[in-house]
Amino acid sequence: METVSSQRICPSCGTVNNEVGKFCIKCGNLLPINSSPTLAENAGASMEAISKPMIQPVKRQGKIAYQPQIIEQFAIRLYRTAKVIMVLFTLIGFLGGGAGGYIFGGGVVLGIGGAILMGGFLFWISWEIAFRLKLRAQLALCQVQIEENIR
Repeated sequence: METVSSQRICPSCGTVNNEVGKFCIKCGNLLPINSSPTLAENAGASMEAISKPMIQPVKRQGKIAYQPQIIEQFAIRLYRTAKVIMVLFTLIGFLGGGAGGYIFGGGVVLGIGGAILMGGFLFWISWEIAFRLKLRAQLALCQVQIEENIR
């Protein structure tokens, strides 16, 4: 039977973990100390783990366990939201300012001026909102990296 020397296999879910980790990276269960199950012993658990969905809530001692892929998905969503907010705010400001300047100012010149002013103003506001969303995403990704470094 062939054992994995630099990696350990979780006895609960069959996931291959690095040698220094204390907890399974998938299910969060405590890995055994000084004993590494062989690949053959965990073949059934590995096949079962493959058939499960990639992301699922995992309970550890009555609580939901840490799952880095959820944090990464959260960061991706934050970046997408930031991009959408910037585009929409700028477009709404440009169109609204142009229409308002044209209708209430009585001309094309004021319409263009209103579009530039309102578009620029809402772009600035959206940039601030997008920056904060991107910062939240980076903080979440830093947490993932910290967890990887201590496991």
